[in-house]
Amino acid sequence: MKYIDCNLIVSFFKVLNDSGLRYMLIRNTGGELPDRLQDGKDIDILIHHEDKEAFMVFMRQENFQRKIPPFGKLAGWNLAYQMHDFLFYKKKDSSYQFYVDVCQELCCHSTMPNVWIPLDKKIQEDAWEYRWFDKEKGWWSLDERTSFIAYLVKAVFDKKQFNAGYIESIKSRRCLLDDAMTRERLELIFFKYTDRLIEMLKREAFDKIVADYYGYRNY
Repeated sequence: MKYIDCNLIVSFFKVLNDSGLRYMLIRNTGGELPDRLQDGKDIDILIHHEDKEAFMVFMRQENFQRKIPPFGKLAGWNLAYQMHDFLFYKKKDSSYQFYVDVCQELCCHSTMPNVWIPLDKKIQEDAWEYRWFDKEKGWWSLDERTSFIAYLVKAVFDKKQFNAGYIESIKSRRCLLDDAMTRERLELIFFKYTDRLIEMLKREAFDKIVADYYGYRNY
């Protein structure tokens, strides 16, 4: 298995930090960054929508080529509730397939086909208010609560399954299942299913959650 040179990844985040642009890493499943990112797999980051133009200039200066986002408007997807489109980049003149997938809101697939929707405004605000700088790794990250929510949302709505990396990431934040604010934020997404979801997560019934959620009717 070929991995992207970790020096490329470390250097990318260093210059991004130096730029002063507001961003954060959305996920680092299984701790794959910086030294175990498979060649051809992208890095998922969130940028502040007010920094979009400056970010695009930054990426050009850092020798990244803008590409059509595989799940954006030009690829046939619709963006609901005035959600901003994705940006997608590939590093030029590199022996590696180094991609950066950029969103301007935390979002998920709608239950309608080929539609993205942003998560609730409170969750967006949490992401920026509570982001933290990982001094050991050298990048800005989602806080633990928002990261926990983001993994759940990705598994249920986008992947429609809990893979091993997602399960590990959720189990490592198990203490949040008894956190009142986490429950409040989950209710903004899962509504009356929230209690049932938390109970199933506590039982680690990961193989049953997706089917159970889509079959739930007691709203």
